[in-house]
Amino acid sequence: MPAYAPSPGPLPGVTELPLVTERILDAALAEFSAFGLRRTSMEEVARRAGVARGTVYRKFAAKDALIQAVILREGRRFMAEFAAVVEPYPAIADKMVEGWVFSLAHMRGHALFCGLLFSDPEAMLPYLTVNNGTLLAVCRAFVAQFIRDAQHRGELESFDPDPPAELMARIVTSYIVSPDGCLDLADEQQIRAFARRHLVPIITGTT
Repeated sequence: MPAYAPSPGPLPGVTELPLVTERILDAALAEFSAFGLRRTSMEEVARRAGVARGTVYRKFAAKDALIQAVILREGRRFMAEFAAVVEPYPAIADKMVEGWVFSLAHMRGHALFCGLLFSDPEAMLPYLTVNNGTLLAVCRAFVAQFIRDAQHRGELESFDPDPPAELMARIVTSYIVSPDGCLDLADEQQIRAFARRHLVPIITGTT
């Protein structure tokens, strides 16, 4: 049995959605991934979801709201997978290192986050930069909970977890938006060493 158990209750930002809403979001994700944000219409999403166009508009008043909802749901799915990956590691440092490795691999292969940045960058980029406030807040709360759990275990001293949690979320986003740099994202050993040396101190406050 893993030494670490997440806090009781649902993961921060991870919620269950009504079945019709899930169908619409599944259809939108498929359409966006295949044809891009600008070329996908609400009518095409409704057709793929097998619902009336009015149903889509009742759930999402505008296409922008639908795009935001798809991105947020994919972010929540990512967080649920992240939590499962790091659960076996008892120390917060190890959780952050393994979570970082998982995060980069997951995002590099994601049809929406990475695929659309390549195929439809002008449409996708604002949702990961100037219009990403909701997703950033959810990610910040998610990472902050890991820090709080470590504080409750006595592993970390008491401090406000939100600033380092937000910084971690912003760093991950920056590598999604601009992956080219001195870090070889295909080299898992290098990624792990980078996280251990440069990212863990952000969380633990150590050098």
